[in-house]
Amino acid sequence: MSSGSKNKKPGKDKPKPSSAGKELNSAFVDILNQLGLTESDLTSAQSQHLHDMTDGDVALDYDPAKKPNNAFVPPDADDIDTSGSVGEDFLDNHYDIIYGDAVEESSPKPTKKPTRAPVSTPKPTRSPSKKPSARPTTEPPVDMSVGDIEMNTARFNFVPSLSDRGELLESFESGYALDSWSSRPVTNQWSIDNEASYDGDWAIVSGIPNNVISADPVYSNLTLTTDRDFVGGVLTFRIKASSLRVPNEALYVMVDETVELSPAVTASASNTEEWNEYSIAVGSGRHDVTFVHVYNPFGLERLPPADAEMGLYMDDLRYYPFSGDLELGEIAMLNDGDESWQVDDGSVSIVASSDAFIGSKDQSSDLTFVIYSEMGGKLKYDVETSTTAPHDDFVILINNESVDAIFGESADFELRSISIPKGKAVITLRHRKNPGKLSNQVLNRLGEIETEGKTWIKDVFFKAKQYR
Repeated sequence: MSSGSKNKKPGKDKPKPSSAGKELNSAFVDILNQLGLTESDLTSAQSQHLHDMTDGDVALDYDPAKKPNNAFVPPDADDIDTSGSVGEDFLDNHYDIIYGDAVEESSPKPTKKPTRAPVSTPKPTRSPSKKPSARPTTEPPVDMSVGDIEMNTARFNFVPSLSDRGELLESFESGYALDSWSSRPVTNQWSIDNEASYDGDWAIVSGIPNNVISADPVYSNLTLTTDRDFVGGVLTFRIKASSLRVPNEALYVMVDETVELSPAVTASASNTEEWNEYSIAVGSGRHDVTFVHVYNPFGLERLPPADAEMGLYMDDLRYYPFSGDLELGEIAMLNDGDESWQVDDGSVSIVASSDAFIGSKDQSSDLTFVIYSEMGGKLKYDVETSTTAPHDDFVILINNESVDAIFGESADFELRSISIPKGKAVITLRHRKNPGKLSNQVLNRLGEIETEGKTWIKDVFFKAKQYR
């Protein structure tokens, strides 16, 4: 006998096929029978692993609830020959048995044996290399009820409130926080004043006198210069004006030589004696952001009577990074209104129903979110409706202005898109009941409603416009 044969452990040599009924222990034969194999179907490595496990006539029981701790240890996948049809079929046909369910031990010990996972845990899958992947962790089903915050990207991300993630740049409470302000002309410079403020005690006020009278335009400009390493973003600010009316006076904002906020936007009747928020997008690098307040911008000899004295204040300057492209799960949405949107059972859509409202007065279900963009972009969404105007409809608002409204009976979900302006855009997806605020008497005269009074929404995403 050679010295090599002395070092071999008894019973470890691969038996010859003809000896299967005599030289194999009963446990080895038992497992071959349950697998529907003979020893000749096994490679040397597979046979060796089965022998290692079954030495000592260990009684095998393949009931997962009874399987002993010293049951079959799966061979390392690298040791399994899958180059031929036998090895590949072995894994394909018996993967569940080899890497099957097991009972979880209460106190796992350091061992090469796999920790038994709960029976409900999905079976591990195999990679193209035939190596078993790690068992996935068992997790409870995702609760898609309204109010949940953590959801995957295929579902809606509802939040209890829209957090203000902006950085406060200037409140003027302790003078100028930024050292890059300038104002001209010298005779009408902006200055910090405590006559009015949005938050705190101080704000900055235009330098145009209250009692100004001129047939020529009178300007008061305030300029903020960004640094060369500025990464770009949206600037928001609050404006309060006593009487911001064209042609008497106007406010606009320029970035370098381009008007980014026009007088048509700021000259609104709602601006009088109210703090209104505006925004502009500023690209990366060094830029001059100029707030231009002008009296008699068209140089008219005679102006209409003014409702109030001159006076324009700015406060609460904030910075927001650009949002970029947004998938559904990345859009934090506030789900509110008179009644909230509900998750539609068995789908990834949400639904708002007119039946949820009490009474016939005008009511709504709102989804509200905010996008900060440099160049604007497209908001796309799938919508299905079963509504009848003027009883109910679906409308989209941007910064409180209606931009799209639909009603009727949809055959299926329809992909729609709307343009989103640059800067800060507050977007509301709204299902409305009785949007025209009609009386019951009028609504009843319109006849029977044959639609369900519902709107379904899914797959909302934003694609930011890129520079050409």
